[in-house]
Amino acid sequence: MNGRECHNCHSIKGWAEIGFDHAKDTKFILDGRHTKLPCEACHTSAQKEKQALETTCIACHADDDVHKEQQGKVCVRCHNTDGWDAKVFFDHDLTRFPLIGQHNALACEECHLSSEYKDEKTECVSCHSGDDSHDGRLSEQCETCHSPNGWTIWMFDHNAQTEFKLEGSHEGLNCHACHREKTSDKKLGQDCYSCHRQQDKHRGAYGRKCKRCHNSDSFSEVKMK
Repeated sequence: MNGRECHNCHSIKGWAEIGFDHAKDTKFILDGRHTKLPCEACHTSAQKEKQALETTCIACHADDDVHKEQQGKVCVRCHNTDGWDAKVFFDHDLTRFPLIGQHNALACEECHLSSEYKDEKTECVSCHSGDDSHDGRLSEQCETCHSPNGWTIWMFDHNAQTEFKLEGSHEGLNCHACHREKTSDKKLGQDCYSCHRQQDKHRGAYGRKCKRCHNSDSFSEVKMK
């Protein structure tokens, strides 16, 4: 494969004694798994007439690229020569989805179910629909209320982020007591009658503004003018 100048590699003491230094005599240093390969693993009979092989990873490993060139042809940006499954040096923060909170502790395959991952969806619900205890009633924008550090860490302030202040009996209610329908856009009515029509013993005779007589602590407390 290197012409007729056998002495460039071999010694007159025998064919088995080789004086060829791949790192010194070529532009491709053998390290990692490459050091254990026999010459013919890369220099096949098909390369007999070639003086040099391509040194890009993909030149030899096109069939090993499970990502199908989604990350380009320079495999060493993420992988090393010790093996495909060896520690991967990929900076996820360079993507559209930086890994923060509990995401940072996950193995790649917990989110990327296939190796074709470049167009993976980044919306919370694309992975966490099964974790939605609200069953779609409080929109699909989980980050409005939750933190990536855990579902139980809340960031939603009903009084500051909505036009309906929770006070009195409303303050101790579960979200689902009012938000009953599956919706991401529809706002609830803010007048008393929107939720308490069935409790109106006056059957609408005094209008929809219950708070003119009642307060938010209890219907039994009446302020008569």
